[in-house]
Order: sequence, then structure tokens, then C-alpha cells
Amino acid sequence: EQIGEHCRLVMADSSVGAIKVGLLGRSRTVRVITELTAELPDVPLVLDPVLASGAGDHVTDAALLNQLRKNLLGRCTLATPNLPEARTLSGATDPDACGRRLLETGCAWVLITGTHSDEPQVVNRLYGQGGLRLEWFWERLPHAYHGSGCTLASAIAARLANGESMETAVAEAQEYTWETLRRATKTGKCQLTPNRLYALDPQDDTGS
Repeated sequence: EQIGEHCRLVMADSSVGAIKVGLLGRSRTVRVITELTAELPDVPLVLDPVLASGAGDHVTDAALLNQLRKNLLGRCTLATPNLPEARTLSGATDPDACGRRLLETGCAWVLITGTHSDEPQVVNRLYGQGGLRLEWFWERLPHAYHGSGCTLASAIAARLANGESMETAVAEAQEYTWETLRRATKTGKCQLTPNRLYALDPQDDTGS
């Protein structure tokens, strides 16, 4: 109830250009978000379906997964699961089969990221209606990161809010996200954090 009230206050006060959804935690939260997004049918909805923590601990249960599959995915403009998340949500194994099944839920676009695969490069695959399939290949960086998926989904949502096409938003958001990881910061003994404000760093000597 609090989440719904807070979101509606923002929606009443400001013009919403895009919605990005991340970790949800409970099935009731998924129902609230589904209801909220139904009130803004023309606003792009980007879902980063976080199903586990960075340490690998599961943060979902069967009820939440059921709500995602049956309700929220079908409202999404784009879902951005990593490969393990795509397999869990779709019940398939091969990335292409995962993409097809997730599109069948009604989701308009699916971007399956390859950071959790064992391929030598990170391969990100975008699937659209009508059999559209695009691939991007990225150098696999040597460290572990906390927030890479959130950074990518948020960057795509921001670009969609600015009116970019899906293909352009996904391509440019990947470039930005890769740079945030290449320049990631370590603030403790945990995983590295994407440096999302790298372009504002006065010590930056790359000309970015």
C-alpha cells in the first residue's frame, strides 16, 4: 500500500517518461506495480527481474515468479534478465528459446545479458517481435560487480524517456554501462560498484 501511494504521488506531481522496475521482493508488490503501470499504458516499462542477490542468494519465491510470468512481463516494453534469470522465468535453457518464450508472455522486447554465462565474451542478445534478433559482444572484464544490471536497465529507461528507439537505447546504454564497469570503484571488501558519474570525474584523462 505504501509503495502504491508513493508512486501515485509522484505520478500526480510529475510527468513520467519511463518506468524502471528492479528488485520486487514480494508477490504483492508485483501486483501493485502491475496495477500502477496499467494506469500509464503509453509509458515505457523496463523490468530488470532481479531474482538473486549479488552473492547468489535467492530473493524470490514461487508466488512472486508466478506474478511476474502471468502479469507483469506482459506489460513490459523491455525485460532485461541475465541468462540464469531468463532460464528461471521461461523454463527454457538456450538463450534463443528463452527469448522466444518471454516474448510469448506479451513482453514487447527482451534483452538477455551474458555476464553470467561461460562464453569468452559477454554476449547480450536483444529479441523483438517478428523474429528480430540483435547481438552485441563485449570484453569480459576481470572483476565482480554489484549493480551492473541495474545500471544497464536504468540507462535504457532514461534513453527511452528521451524518445530514442529501442535498438538505439539498448546499444548506447550498453556502451555507457561497460564504461561504468571499466572505471568501477571499490569502496570496501565487497564487489566493485559501477562508476556511473565517470564523465564528471576531474581526474578522467580519456576525454570522455
